[in-house]
Amino acid sequence: MYFKTMHRRFSVSRSIRIFLYVIYLNAAVLGIVYFVFWQPFVANLAKRDLYDIETVKHVNREVFIQLGSIENGDLRKESHFTYFGKEKPYGTVRICALGDSFTFGAETGRHHDYPSYLQRQFEAAGARNVQVINFANAWYGFSQTMIMWESVASGFDCDFVLLMPFAFWSKRDTTFNHTDLRFPDYLHARYILDGNSIKLIPVIGDTRKEQFEAYFGFFPKWTYLRYDRNPPTIIQSLLPQARTVENWFYYDSRTAREESLEIYEKLVKKIADSADYVLIGLFDQSSDINEPMLHVQRPNVTILSSNFPGHMFPYHSPIAHHSAWANELKARLYFVALAGEVEGELDTIEIREFTTSAKAGHAAVPLHEYESIILAIDEHPIGTINPVDKEFARKYGGRFHETFKNSEVVSLLALKPKGMSLADACLIPLSFRPDAGISVRLQSLSDATFAEIGEVYYPNPNVNIAVSEIDTYYIKCLGKGFRLANNYQKRMVTVKNTEIRLVLGNETILTGRADEEYLSFERTDFNPYKFRALDGYLAQYDQLTPSGAIYIVLKRSETVTKEPIFVWQKKRGSLAFQLSDQLFSKIDIKDGQAYVHKTTTGDRD
Repeated sequence: MYFKTMHRRFSVSRSIRIFLYVIYLNAAVLGIVYFVFWQPFVANLAKRDLYDIETVKHVNREVFIQLGSIENGDLRKESHFTYFGKEKPYGTVRICALGDSFTFGAETGRHHDYPSYLQRQFEAAGARNVQVINFANAWYGFSQTMIMWESVASGFDCDFVLLMPFAFWSKRDTTFNHTDLRFPDYLHARYILDGNSIKLIPVIGDTRKEQFEAYFGFFPKWTYLRYDRNPPTIIQSLLPQARTVENWFYYDSRTAREESLEIYEKLVKKIADSADYVLIGLFDQSSDINEPMLHVQRPNVTILSSNFPGHMFPYHSPIAHHSAWANELKARLYFVALAGEVEGELDTIEIREFTTSAKAGHAAVPLHEYESIILAIDEHPIGTINPVDKEFARKYGGRFHETFKNSEVVSLLALKPKGMSLADACLIPLSFRPDAGISVRLQSLSDATFAEIGEVYYPNPNVNIAVSEIDTYYIKCLGKGFRLANNYQKRMVTVKNTEIRLVLGNETILTGRADEEYLSFERTDFNPYKFRALDGYLAQYDQLTPSGAIYIVLKRSETVTKEPIFVWQKKRGSLAFQLSDQLFSKIDIKDGQAYVHKTTTGDRD
């Protein structure tokens, strides 16, 4: 009996020791993780605070916290909601634009966002009682747009609400911080799916310090662990830089895109339930948001669809947005939709390559010797040559004219399929000037077979921009390279993942890989370029002549060289659009006043 009792005591004592030892080991591991990984990781993040909680006109502190940020400085456009009173003047028609940086007017001047252009469209038509108000903000996801609508814009008595598909970004709407930790203090609320409905999950904390500690705490808050696709900070601190993993505790097992598309459809329906009339502009035909928007069946919702050329010159900005040209075009589309016909066409700018048979009048100067290179119509700067890679382009700040200075770039090789404008070609930087007439080839390294895909020529021999119309139907200019459609199988014996070369004459320009669909040429230290519209150019479409030339202006010391590179013309009816066949509210303009009345597509005339 004595020995049994002692054995039980020994067993209990041993179990306790094992239990305490396990606790000790866990504490030791957590201690190492805490002091070696998590604490330095968070300390580094804490030095990057940028967003303070501000007081903004019409926005109380609690709303600001859930939005995360509101532009309240010099970058505001003339249409910004802070310049308007909340109470609508008697007899005024109010049009309220919601969205992100594309609606806000990022990378354009103070008067160049599309709501400002739309305001001037109505004024030019004689309507003096229309107010177009911009409630958008750069870097917003649609959850933030919805908060802005419910908490701010809905109180402005809007007759029309305008939405664009560029306001929908899955990454921004499935996390509370979508900045890839570049701005760790930029935290905002988000909507989640809650059964057949949606639910707003607010940010935890009343101050930036409290919010930061709650989101980046060593032991994650259940709210963030459950509803943020980003993994908890303790996991992120253990990963190599720029690497991430899935959050295993996330409430939805689908992809971010699948989840957010369902959220967007429900949010737009919620806006429609509280707004008088909603007009959704589907300006990106390739966007997968289009189909969910077409499911928003409401008598006060109308869909405007178009083949909008936002990715082409001169409609693309230097970095990642639409230019003033594009914003002016969007304003014309919305104006016609609000006050014009059900469907139709609008003029756009068509850019074509300028070609000359003249020989060079002087030796073309290497591009890196120029202090600035811009595109101009007459004396008005309208464009530049800019890196495709967004991060690389941002490093230039406002110095978009100095792209090649202090580089080794002698010339550019413009690759484009037949039929594509040179203005939209992918520009490959070269450290030499290729001779006209030399071939552009693809060569397979596995079997030494090759295919000639183009030949070099110079539209203007005085400028070091060579062109090759390559034998492909698709080219995509990427941040670190480019991709071609692989339609060369009959001429080259290539297999999946075969290494290939792009050869110019006898010079290997880039190496890449071939698969069944694409030929991909990418390199971490390689940045192709494209022609982009300048951010500050005011596109007054109605004041442009029917056609003209675009010059490349090259400045070196006291010498300025001006050479034609493109011709442009107004192309009538190149932009087709149509409105969905639903009950809609139309704006009539008569005797200097705008009036709103209900109509159907059948009695618009």
